[in-house]
Amino acid sequence: MRTILRLVRWFGKVLDRDGLGWSTMFGSVAAAFILGGMLGCLETRVLEIEYDIKLNAFRREAIRRGEMEAWRTPDGEYVYRWKESLEKRR
Repeated sequence: MRTILRLVRWFGKVLDRDGLGWSTMFGSVAAAFILGGMLGCLETRVLEIEYDIKLNAFRREAIRRGEMEAWRTPDGEYVYRWKESLEKRR
């Protein structure tokens, strides 16, 4: 948290060209929005990774139980399909 505040203050000082402090205030607000957006994107990415880990574990378990099958396409993508949907098609 301390590092983020230092970055916000530094960003404000860089933008303070008139020396009156107004640019510092607006620069600090702008920096806070920029850093908040960056942290929000990082948090979203962490949630996506957690979701992928849980989904892959679920798929591995379903494949192990024989409820799902998976194969790899020539371009390297994995395809997953429930076995019951295959039986319904036949």
